Amino acid sequence: MIINNFSPIDLKVARELTEEIVVDEQFEKVYFNDALKKVIAEDIISRVNIPNFDKSPLDGYAFREEDVVNTCKENPVVLEVIDVIMAGDVSEKSISNGQAVRIMTGAKVPTGANCIVRYEDTEFTEKEVKIFAPIGKNKNIIRTGEDVRKGDVIIKRGTLITPAEVGVLASLGIPFVNVYKSPVVSVFATGSELLDVTDEMEDGKIRNSNSYTIEQLAKMYDAEVIQYGKVDDDLDTLVDMYKKALRNTDIVISTGGISVGDSDFVLTALDKVGVKTIFSRVMAKPGGHVFFGEYEGKYVFALSGNPAASLMNFYLYVRPLILKLQNKNVHMLKVQSELLNGFNNKGKVSRILRANTYYKDGKFYTEIEERQASGVLSTMVSKNSIVVMPSQTEYSKGDIVEVEFLYEK
Repeated sequence: MIINNFSPIDLKVARELTEEIVVDEQFEKVYFNDALKKVIAEDIISRVNIPNFDKSPLDGYAFREEDVVNTCKENPVVLEVIDVIMAGDVSEKSISNGQAVRIMTGAKVPTGANCIVRYEDTEFTEKEVKIFAPIGKNKNIIRTGEDVRKGDVIIKRGTLITPAEVGVLASLGIPFVNVYKSPVVSVFATGSELLDVTDEMEDGKIRNSNSYTIEQLAKMYDAEVIQYGKVDDDLDTLVDMYKKALRNTDIVISTGGISVGDSDFVLTALDKVGVKTIFSRVMAKPGGHVFFGEYEGKYVFALSGNPAASLMNFYLYVRPLILKLQNKNVHMLKVQSELLNGFNNKGKVSRILRANTYYKDGKFYTEIEERQASGVLSTMVSKNSIVVMPSQTEYSKGDIVEVEFLYEK
Protein backbone atom coordinates (compact mmCIF):
# COMPACT_ATOMS: atom_id res chain seq x y z
CA MET A 1 0.00 0.00 0.00
CA ILE A 2 1.58 3.29 -1.12
CA ILE A 3 0.11 6.65 -0.18
CA ASN A 4 1.37 9.35 -2.55
CA ASN A 5 -0.12 12.47 -1.03
CA PHE A 6 0.53 14.68 1.96
CA SER A 7 -2.75 14.10 3.78
CA PRO A 8 -2.24 12.83 7.33
CA ILE A 9 -3.14 9.19 7.91
CA ASP A 10 -4.44 7.45 11.00
CA LEU A 11 -1.81 6.28 13.50
CA LYS A 12 -3.04 2.70 13.33
CA VAL A 13 -2.70 2.70 9.52
CA ALA A 14 0.82 4.15 9.72
CA ARG A 15 1.91 1.43 12.13
CA GLU A 16 0.38 -1.28 9.96
CA LEU A 17 2.23 0.05 6.91
CA THR A 18 5.61 -0.31 8.60
CA GLU A 19 4.82 -3.59 10.36
CA GLU A 20 3.38 -5.33 7.31
CA ILE A 21 5.69 -4.10 4.57
CA VAL A 22 7.27 -6.91 2.53
CA VAL A 23 11.07 -6.74 2.62
CA ASP A 24 13.78 -8.53 0.69
CA GLU A 25 15.48 -11.10 2.91
CA GLN A 26 19.24 -10.79 3.18
CA PHE A 27 21.50 -13.45 4.66
CA GLU A 28 25.07 -13.79 5.81
CA LYS A 29 27.26 -16.57 7.15
CA VAL A 30 28.73 -15.85 10.57
CA TYR A 31 30.95 -17.63 13.07
CA PHE A 32 28.71 -19.41 15.56
CA ASN A 33 30.12 -17.51 18.53
CA ASP A 34 29.22 -14.20 16.85
CA ALA A 35 25.63 -15.27 16.11
CA LEU A 36 24.06 -14.25 19.45
CA LYS A 37 20.73 -12.38 19.03
CA LYS A 38 20.62 -13.10 15.29
CA VAL A 39 17.92 -15.24 13.67
CA ILE A 40 19.05 -18.47 12.07
CA ALA A 41 18.22 -18.79 8.37
CA GLU A 42 18.52 -22.58 7.98
CA ASP A 43 17.49 -25.76 9.74
CA ILE A 44 20.40 -27.13 11.77
CA ILE A 45 20.48 -30.91 11.36
CA SER A 46 22.75 -32.96 13.57
CA ARG A 47 25.38 -35.01 11.80
CA VAL A 48 26.26 -36.82 15.03
CA ASN A 49 24.77 -38.42 18.11
CA ILE A 50 25.21 -36.50 21.37
CA PRO A 51 26.64 -38.05 23.34
CA ASN A 52 28.29 -40.35 20.81
CA PHE A 53 28.90 -42.98 23.50
CA ASP A 54 27.22 -44.19 26.69
CA LYS A 55 28.55 -41.99 29.49
CA SER A 56 28.34 -41.49 33.22
CA PRO A 57 26.39 -38.51 34.63
CA LEU A 58 28.13 -38.78 38.02
CA ASP A 59 31.20 -39.93 39.92
CA GLY A 60 30.75 -43.52 41.04
CA TYR A 61 31.23 -47.17 40.11
CA ALA A 62 30.13 -49.01 36.96
CA PHE A 63 29.33 -52.74 37.02
CA ARG A 64 26.76 -55.37 35.95
CA GLU A 65 23.33 -54.96 37.55
CA GLU A 66 22.86 -58.74 37.67
CA ASP A 67 25.77 -58.98 40.11
CA VAL A 68 23.91 -57.02 42.80
CA VAL A 69 20.33 -58.32 42.44
CA ASN A 70 20.34 -59.90 45.92
CA THR A 71 22.41 -57.32 47.77
CA CYS A 72 21.13 -55.51 50.86
CA LYS A 73 22.42 -53.25 53.60
CA GLU A 74 22.92 -56.19 55.97
CA ASN A 75 24.60 -58.34 53.33
CA PRO A 76 26.35 -56.08 50.76
CA VAL A 77 27.93 -57.41 47.59
CA VAL A 78 31.66 -56.79 47.29
CA LEU A 79 33.00 -56.17 43.77
CA GLU A 80 36.60 -56.09 42.61
CA VAL A 81 37.72 -52.69 41.28
CA ILE A 82 39.76 -53.38 38.14
CA ASP A 83 40.23 -49.86 36.71
CA VAL A 84 39.72 -46.12 37.13
CA ILE A 85 38.29 -44.10 34.20
CA MET A 86 38.73 -40.33 34.14
CA ALA A 87 36.60 -38.08 31.92
CA GLY A 88 38.06 -38.18 28.44
CA ASP A 89 39.70 -41.57 28.96
CA VAL A 90 38.54 -44.94 27.61
CA SER A 91 39.10 -48.15 29.53
CA GLU A 92 40.47 -51.10 27.57
CA LYS A 93 39.12 -53.48 30.17
CA SER A 94 35.76 -55.28 29.99
CA ILE A 95 33.60 -55.76 33.06
CA SER A 96 33.01 -59.39 34.02
CA ASN A 97 31.15 -61.14 36.84
CA GLY A 98 32.02 -59.64 40.22
CA GLN A 99 33.96 -56.68 38.82
CA ALA A 100 33.54 -52.89 38.81
CA VAL A 101 35.40 -49.77 37.65
CA ARG A 102 35.70 -46.43 39.35
CA ILE A 103 34.27 -43.86 36.86
CA MET A 104 34.17 -40.08 36.75
CA THR A 105 31.43 -37.77 35.46
CA GLY A 106 31.40 -37.66 31.66
CA ALA A 107 33.58 -40.75 31.17
CA LYS A 108 32.66 -43.49 28.72
CA VAL A 109 30.93 -46.50 30.29
CA PRO A 110 33.22 -49.56 29.92
CA THR A 111 32.23 -52.65 27.96
CA GLY A 112 30.17 -55.08 30.04
CA ALA A 113 28.83 -52.51 32.54
CA ASN A 114 25.13 -51.70 32.45
CA CYS A 115 24.59 -49.54 35.55
CA ILE A 116 26.38 -47.01 37.77
CA VAL A 117 26.08 -46.25 41.48
CA ARG A 118 27.26 -42.98 43.00
CA TYR A 119 30.14 -42.87 45.45
CA GLU A 120 27.91 -41.74 48.31
CA ASP A 121 25.94 -45.00 48.23
CA THR A 122 29.00 -47.26 48.59
CA GLU A 123 31.93 -48.10 50.77
CA PHE A 124 35.18 -48.55 48.88
CA THR A 125 38.89 -49.02 48.95
CA GLU A 126 41.34 -48.90 46.06
CA LYS A 127 40.66 -52.56 45.31
CA GLU A 128 37.06 -53.18 46.37
CA VAL A 129 33.63 -51.53 46.50
CA LYS A 130 30.62 -52.57 48.60
CA ILE A 131 27.13 -52.21 47.04
CA PHE A 132 24.27 -52.04 49.55
CA ALA A 133 21.18 -52.04 47.28
CA PRO A 134 20.16 -53.38 43.89
CA ILE A 135 20.64 -51.02 40.91
CA GLY A 136 18.30 -51.15 37.91
CA LYS A 137 19.62 -51.90 34.46
CA ASN A 138 20.90 -48.76 32.66
CA LYS A 139 20.55 -46.80 35.89
CA ASN A 140 22.66 -43.61 35.89
CA ILE A 141 23.82 -44.05 32.30
CA ILE A 142 23.35 -41.36 29.65
CA ARG A 143 22.71 -43.35 26.50
CA THR A 144 24.19 -42.67 23.08
CA GLY A 145 22.06 -40.02 21.33
CA GLU A 146 20.01 -39.28 24.44
CA ASP A 147 20.60 -35.53 24.02
CA VAL A 148 20.72 -35.33 20.22
CA ARG A 149 20.21 -38.05 17.62
CA LYS A 150 21.93 -38.00 14.25
CA GLY A 151 19.55 -36.64 11.59
CA ASP A 152 17.38 -34.67 14.02
CA VAL A 153 16.53 -31.01 13.31
CA ILE A 154 18.00 -29.41 16.39
CA ILE A 155 17.48 -25.71 15.60
CA LYS A 156 14.69 -24.66 13.25
CA ARG A 157 15.00 -21.85 10.74
CA GLY A 158 13.64 -18.62 12.22
CA THR A 159 14.92 -19.33 15.74
CA LEU A 160 16.44 -16.42 17.65
CA ILE A 161 19.92 -17.45 18.70
CA THR A 162 20.41 -17.32 22.47
CA PRO A 163 23.34 -18.66 24.52
CA ALA A 164 21.65 -22.09 24.48
CA GLU A 165 21.71 -22.24 20.66
CA VAL A 166 25.35 -21.12 20.65
CA GLY A 167 26.17 -24.00 22.99
CA VAL A 168 24.29 -26.49 20.82
CA LEU A 169 26.15 -25.33 17.70
CA ALA A 170 29.44 -25.81 19.54
CA SER A 171 28.42 -29.30 20.68
CA LEU A 172 27.49 -30.25 17.12
CA GLY A 173 30.80 -29.03 15.74
CA ILE A 174 29.18 -26.42 13.46
CA PRO A 175 31.49 -23.38 13.29
CA PHE A 176 29.54 -21.26 10.78
CA VAL A 177 25.78 -20.68 10.36
CA ASN A 178 23.55 -18.76 7.95
CA VAL A 179 21.60 -15.98 9.63
CA TYR A 180 19.37 -13.09 8.62
CA LYS A 181 21.61 -10.11 8.02
CA SER A 182 21.33 -7.12 10.33
CA PRO A 183 20.40 -3.97 8.39
CA VAL A 184 22.88 -1.14 7.99
CA VAL A 185 21.35 2.16 9.08
CA SER A 186 22.52 5.71 8.30
CA VAL A 187 21.67 8.44 10.80
CA PHE A 188 21.97 12.22 10.63
CA ALA A 189 20.27 15.31 12.03
CA THR A 190 19.35 18.31 9.90
CA GLY A 191 19.50 21.91 11.05
CA SER A 192 21.87 24.85 10.74
CA GLU A 193 21.17 25.61 14.39
CA LEU A 194 22.80 22.40 15.60
CA LEU A 195 26.07 22.13 17.50
CA ASP A 196 27.97 18.94 18.22
CA VAL A 197 28.55 17.71 21.75
CA THR A 198 32.07 19.18 21.95
CA ASP A 199 31.29 22.55 20.29
CA GLU A 200 31.24 25.74 22.34
CA MET A 201 27.68 26.85 23.00
CA GLU A 202 26.53 29.82 20.90
CA ASP A 203 23.53 32.09 21.28
CA GLY A 204 20.58 30.75 19.29
CA LYS A 205 22.14 27.31 18.85
CA ILE A 206 21.25 23.94 20.36
CA ARG A 207 23.20 20.72 20.68
CA ASN A 208 22.49 17.79 18.39
CA SER A 209 21.07 15.01 20.53
CA ASN A 210 18.75 13.40 18.00
CA SER A 211 21.28 11.63 15.80
CA TYR A 212 22.96 10.07 18.83
CA THR A 213 19.67 9.01 20.43
CA ILE A 214 18.53 7.42 17.16
CA GLU A 215 21.93 5.75 16.68
CA GLN A 216 21.71 4.07 20.06
CA LEU A 217 18.10 3.02 19.48
CA ALA A 218 19.07 1.38 16.19
CA LYS A 219 21.98 -0.40 17.87
CA MET A 220 19.67 -1.58 20.64
CA TYR A 221 17.78 -3.51 17.97
CA ASP A 222 21.00 -4.92 16.50
CA ALA A 223 21.35 -2.70 13.44
CA GLU A 224 24.76 -1.65 12.20
CA VAL A 225 24.90 2.16 12.24
CA ILE A 226 26.77 4.78 10.22
CA GLN A 227 26.64 8.08 12.08
CA TYR A 228 26.85 11.18 9.86
CA GLY A 229 26.22 13.73 12.62
CA LYS A 230 24.56 16.96 11.47
CA VAL A 231 23.71 18.49 8.10
CA ASP A 232 22.94 22.16 7.45
CA ASP A 233 19.60 23.37 6.12
CA ASP A 234 20.64 23.54 2.48
CA LEU A 235 18.74 21.79 -0.31
CA ASP A 236 21.74 20.69 -2.37
CA THR A 237 23.61 19.52 0.71
CA LEU A 238 20.61 17.47 1.82
CA VAL A 239 20.18 15.90 -1.62
CA ASP A 240 23.85 14.88 -1.65
CA MET A 241 23.57 13.51 1.91
CA TYR A 242 20.54 11.34 1.12
CA LYS A 243 22.18 9.99 -2.04
CA LYS A 244 25.36 9.14 -0.13
CA ALA A 245 23.45 7.48 2.71
CA LEU A 246 21.29 5.44 0.32
CA ARG A 247 24.38 4.09 -1.42
CA ASN A 248 25.83 2.79 1.83
CA THR A 249 22.88 1.54 3.85
CA ASP A 250 19.53 -0.29 3.95
CA ILE A 251 17.68 2.32 6.01
CA VAL A 252 18.31 6.08 6.14
CA ILE A 253 17.06 8.00 9.18
CA SER A 254 17.18 11.78 9.38
CA THR A 255 15.66 14.06 11.99
CA GLY A 256 14.31 17.58 11.55
CA GLY A 257 13.35 19.74 8.59
CA ILE A 258 10.01 18.12 7.72
CA SER A 259 7.53 20.80 8.84
CA VAL A 260 6.41 23.73 6.69
CA GLY A 261 8.99 26.36 7.63
CA ASP A 262 11.10 28.34 5.17
CA SER A 263 14.17 26.20 5.93
CA ASP A 264 12.45 22.81 5.96
CA PHE A 265 13.96 21.29 2.81
CA VAL A 266 13.82 17.57 3.65
CA LEU A 267 10.68 16.62 1.73
CA THR A 268 11.86 18.57 -1.32
CA ALA A 269 15.26 16.88 -1.13
CA LEU A 270 13.68 13.44 -0.91
CA ASP A 271 11.50 14.21 -3.92
CA LYS A 272 14.59 15.27 -5.91
CA VAL A 273 16.36 12.04 -4.96
CA GLY A 274 13.36 10.05 -6.19
CA VAL A 275 12.19 8.53 -2.91
CA LYS A 276 8.63 7.21 -3.17
CA THR A 277 6.31 8.39 -0.43
CA ILE A 278 4.56 5.78 1.71
CA PHE A 279 3.30 8.35 4.20
CA SER A 280 4.37 11.83 5.21
CA ARG A 281 2.08 12.86 8.05
CA VAL A 282 0.33 10.94 10.81
CA MET A 283 -2.60 11.97 12.97
CA ALA A 284 -0.66 11.64 16.20
CA LYS A 285 1.11 13.76 18.77
CA PRO A 286 4.03 13.90 19.30
CA GLY A 287 5.63 13.24 15.93
CA GLY A 288 2.79 13.96 13.51
CA HIS A 289 5.27 15.26 10.95
CA VAL A 290 7.09 12.07 9.95
CA PHE A 291 8.05 10.71 6.52
CA PHE A 292 8.41 7.11 5.43
CA GLY A 293 9.47 6.26 1.90
CA GLU A 294 11.14 3.67 -0.34
CA TYR A 295 13.95 3.93 -2.87
CA GLU A 296 15.07 0.91 -4.91
CA GLY A 297 14.44 -1.58 -2.12
CA LYS A 298 15.84 0.71 0.57
CA TYR A 299 13.90 2.76 3.08
CA VAL A 300 13.99 6.36 4.27
CA PHE A 301 12.58 7.83 7.47
CA ALA A 302 12.55 11.56 8.10
CA LEU A 303 11.62 11.98 11.73
CA SER A 304 10.57 14.98 13.72
CA GLY A 305 13.28 17.34 14.91
CA ASN A 306 11.73 17.52 18.36
CA PRO A 307 13.68 15.07 20.55
CA ALA A 308 10.80 13.28 22.26
CA ALA A 309 8.84 13.19 19.00
CA SER A 310 11.71 11.63 17.07
CA LEU A 311 12.05 9.01 19.80
CA MET A 312 8.38 8.10 19.48
CA ASN A 313 8.68 8.09 15.67
CA PHE A 314 11.50 5.57 15.95
CA TYR A 315 9.66 3.19 18.26
CA LEU A 316 6.44 3.28 16.25
CA TYR A 317 7.77 3.13 12.68
CA VAL A 318 11.51 2.51 12.41
CA ARG A 319 11.87 -0.20 15.04
CA PRO A 320 9.42 -2.61 13.32
CA LEU A 321 11.27 -2.33 10.00
CA ILE A 322 14.69 -2.93 11.55
CA LEU A 323 13.32 -6.04 13.27
CA LYS A 324 11.44 -7.25 10.18
CA LEU A 325 14.66 -7.16 8.12
CA GLN A 326 16.15 -9.53 10.72
CA ASN A 327 13.04 -11.79 10.71
CA LYS A 328 12.33 -10.85 14.33
CA ASN A 329 9.03 -10.13 16.08
CA VAL A 330 8.01 -6.56 15.29
CA HIS A 331 5.27 -6.13 17.89
CA MET A 332 5.75 -4.46 21.23
CA LEU A 333 4.75 -6.33 24.37
CA LYS A 334 1.24 -5.22 25.36
CA VAL A 335 -0.39 -5.55 28.78
CA GLN A 336 -3.53 -4.34 30.51
CA SER A 337 -2.55 -1.92 33.26
CA GLU A 338 -4.21 0.19 35.92
CA LEU A 339 -3.55 3.93 35.68
CA LEU A 340 -2.15 5.72 38.71
CA ASN A 341 -3.11 9.10 37.27
CA GLY A 342 -5.35 10.49 34.53
CA PHE A 343 -4.92 12.39 31.27
CA ASN A 344 -7.29 14.39 29.09
CA ASN A 345 -6.77 14.33 25.33
CA LYS A 346 -8.96 17.12 23.99
CA GLY A 347 -7.22 17.12 20.62
CA LYS A 348 -8.38 15.68 17.31
CA VAL A 349 -5.40 13.33 16.96
CA SER A 350 -4.14 10.35 18.94
CA ARG A 351 -1.71 11.02 21.77
CA ILE A 352 1.34 8.85 22.39
CA LEU A 353 1.86 9.21 26.12
CA ARG A 354 5.18 8.50 27.79
CA ALA A 355 4.75 6.39 30.91
CA ASN A 356 6.35 4.12 33.43
CA THR A 357 4.82 0.70 34.05
CA TYR A 358 5.60 -1.84 36.76
CA TYR A 359 4.24 -5.14 38.07
CA LYS A 360 3.20 -5.59 41.69
CA ASP A 361 1.00 -8.08 43.53
CA GLY A 362 -0.30 -9.71 40.37
CA LYS A 363 -1.14 -6.51 38.48
CA PHE A 364 0.47 -3.95 36.20
CA TYR A 365 0.39 -0.29 37.18
CA THR A 366 1.15 2.70 34.94
CA GLU A 367 1.98 6.30 35.76
CA ILE A 368 1.65 8.71 32.83
CA GLU A 369 4.30 11.41 32.60
CA GLU A 370 2.73 14.82 33.25
CA ARG A 371 5.01 16.66 30.80
CA GLN A 372 4.20 15.39 27.31
CA ALA A 373 5.69 18.21 25.20
CA SER A 374 7.37 17.07 21.96
CA GLY A 375 10.65 18.87 22.60
CA VAL A 376 11.32 17.58 26.11
CA LEU A 377 13.66 14.60 25.83
CA SER A 378 14.32 14.43 29.58
CA THR A 379 10.80 13.12 30.17
CA MET A 380 11.84 9.89 28.45
CA VAL A 381 14.41 9.15 31.15
CA SER A 382 13.31 6.10 33.19
CA LYS A 383 10.20 5.65 31.03
CA ASN A 384 9.64 2.13 29.77
CA SER A 385 6.24 2.26 28.10
CA ILE A 386 3.67 4.21 26.11
CA VAL A 387 -0.09 4.58 26.17
CA VAL A 388 -1.67 5.25 22.77
CA MET A 389 -4.69 7.40 23.58
CA PRO A 390 -7.49 8.03 21.07
CA SER A 391 -8.50 11.60 20.23
CA GLN A 392 -10.98 13.44 22.42
CA THR A 393 -10.72 10.92 25.22
CA GLU A 394 -10.23 11.29 28.96
CA TYR A 395 -8.53 8.76 31.25
CA SER A 396 -8.96 8.77 35.01
CA LYS A 397 -6.99 7.23 37.85
CA GLY A 398 -7.94 3.57 38.18
CA ASP A 399 -8.86 3.08 34.53
CA ILE A 400 -7.56 -0.10 32.87
CA VAL A 401 -5.78 0.68 29.60
CA GLU A 402 -3.56 -1.09 27.10
CA VAL A 403 0.12 -0.29 27.60
CA GLU A 404 2.97 -1.06 25.22
CA PHE A 405 6.47 -1.68 26.56
CA LEU A 406 9.22 0.17 24.72
CA TYR A 407 11.65 -2.46 25.86
CA GLU A 408 11.53 -5.37 28.24
CA LYS A 409 13.70 -5.38 31.34
